[in-house]
Amino acid sequence: MPARKYLSPEDLHENKIVYLSPGHAPGMVTTIGPAGNVNVATFEQTMIVSYRPPRVMIAISPKCDTHKNIQDGSDCVVGFPRPEYIQVAYDGGVKTPRDISELDVIENISTFASKLVTPPSLDQCWINMECKLKSITPAGDHDLVLLDVVSVALDEDVWRDDKVERRNNLPAVYYTTSGHFFVPGERMHVSLSEDLKKYDNGD
Repeated sequence: MPARKYLSPEDLHENKIVYLSPGHAPGMVTTIGPAGNVNVATFEQTMIVSYRPPRVMIAISPKCDTHKNIQDGSDCVVGFPRPEYIQVAYDGGVKTPRDISELDVIENISTFASKLVTPPSLDQCWINMECKLKSITPAGDHDLVLLDVVSVALDEDVWRDDKVERRNNLPAVYYTTSGHFFVPGERMHVSLSEDLKKYDNGD
């Protein structure tokens, strides 16, 4: 049996327990801010938690503009980016002032109109799930934001009639930390775009 290291809650606070969990597929979220501007943000803790009805959960800090926008009544769109757009996904982690739209500062990002919600969908995501708030549950330094999925836009090349083949061929990309991503069989790393280094990206 391997030797084991034991960590106290204090140790985990200092070292961030998230760094002890496997990488996650980064989720990109669009909301509408109080000035009517589009907010774009990328979150690591994004997952589908219910099939019937379809629901998505995101762990979001209450300090985050996305959290504030959703709490203030904004619907949102949650998408998973294609591997070729990891730079866009990573740059989406910056914390710009709330009245500045990330669409104006992130390069190579573009949108298309959503079907049932006001925030736009992202061209760089192979799936865009239009969502409405179900609940917000405090969970520590982050809240669990539970969302009802009301419509989905899916890139046609992703669809397979066979559900096993479909899921095995999703254009998955996973994020670990500090700009490090990987896809099955390949690791990739990006740095924050030069023009965005004046903002905090949370790493």
